[in-house]
Amino acid sequence: MAVCAELGRTRRGGLALENKSAGTGGRAALDPFNIVVFDDLCSAMAISADSSPLVSVVMPAHNAERYLCEALDSVLVQTYARLEIIVVDDGSSDSTWQILERYAAADPRVRPFSNEVNRGIVASRNRAFAEASAEARYFAVLDSDDVCMPDRIAQQVEFLENHPGHALVGGNTLIIDESSAVIGERRYPSADADLRRVITRYNPIAQPTVMIRKAALEEVGVYDERFPRCQDYDLWLRMCARYSIANLPEITLKYRISSTQGKSTHLKASLRYTIQIQRRWLFRSDFFRPFNVCYWVAEHALLLLPEAFTLALFKWMTYRSSKPSASGS
Repeated sequence: MAVCAELGRTRRGGLALENKSAGTGGRAALDPFNIVVFDDLCSAMAISADSSPLVSVVMPAHNAERYLCEALDSVLVQTYARLEIIVVDDGSSDSTWQILERYAAADPRVRPFSNEVNRGIVASRNRAFAEASAEARYFAVLDSDDVCMPDRIAQQVEFLENHPGHALVGGNTLIIDESSAVIGERRYPSADADLRRVITRYNPIAQPTVMIRKAALEEVGVYDERFPRCQDYDLWLRMCARYSIANLPEITLKYRISSTQGKSTHLKASLRYTIQIQRRWLFRSDFFRPFNVCYWVAEHALLLLPEAFTLALFKWMTYRSSKPSASGS
């Protein structure tokens, strides 16, 4: 669309187009018929794009300079064009804000906002929801160190448009390290019934893969700021109580594991919040599963183990280290 717009402005401005390979003194002869057809094609593309639902990609960022460009670039090259990127800089002390300003100047779809002080990731996510355009139909969640697969947005929009009873859809992930090398993958149940069977045992939806229906979020409420960790797990359960949920079977994201990640630095705290959230839902009739209750009891024992051992056990149980298939790379 940007190319179409630029060429349209060139024609209307009366400027000849250069064709350095043509033997016409450096200028190409313009065929009026082809111009009309080209303009009609551009108009059709514009109408098609404008009729597509707007997706707001929501991203918190705090001292994110190392990976921020990679995350932003992965959104800007999506096969789905009608989107905006709402980035909330949460009081960064590095060059995060300068990077955001540079991207915003180059592409108006990038809309940065700044917290004067560090308010935390949950408040920043909620502010991103609030700053999104009113016409947005869907929110795509993304972290500032992760990387979207090129057709993630298009696939998730198509799913939610075709499944109006679903509040959200996630996807599978490749696991990457701090150098962006793929080191494994994680796959989740896809269907609503399968997700319901396990959701009170563990969180079966990777937060930065999720696309949320805006109307559903307005119904159940945003992230609960009482949970500095595992706030996504709480939100998925609230949505699951009223709507269907799903994961796409495809790889939709490269999920980064780093030494500064919350699960690496605050695993025990995350486990405590997980247990607390599960307790609120385990014994409801629509979520009750005897095996999940036994699993919840066993989780308490992990709090007594050394944190390094618990982290190693978590990674072993969570991330498949087998070599990903060629189609997912």
